[in-house]
Amino acid sequence: MNMALGTGNLQDTIHIIDFGLAKKYVDERTGKHIPSKKNKIPLGAPRYRSINMMKGLEIGRADDCESVMYMLTEFATDNELPWAQSGKIDFANILRSKETETLSVACRGLPSQFELLNRYVRTVSFYERPDYGQIIEILRGLYM
Repeated sequence: MNMALGTGNLQDTIHIIDFGLAKKYVDERTGKHIPSKKNKIPLGAPRYRSINMMKGLEIGRADDCESVMYMLTEFATDNELPWAQSGKIDFANILRSKETETLSVACRGLPSQFELLNRYVRTVSFYERPDYGQIIEILRGLYM
């Protein structure tokens, strides 16, 4: 995920500018959600990949949220995520670490909303629409 910081009146805005992996999750012809698939090739930076992507599963809206939360958590702590630290460079170790490391370790020293949001996005199923309104309100509460 590539980002740019805003300037002037938008100096507090982060713009997500890379949609290289973006795709439609609803079939325009049928109006149905795309099917869940297995054996997909994991793409993107391993430190920010969702657990599902690391397992080779089809990614959806919740996986995007999980990746963004990893990124925001790393930015907010100014430290590497536990699974991104040196010595954990192969995919199997990173996946195992993401599955076993408690999110409280990744969110140590941050407001409780970070751990809450990280836990929430991990519970949203592939076909479920994340509650974006709730996510935005919790994030806004951090900085108001």
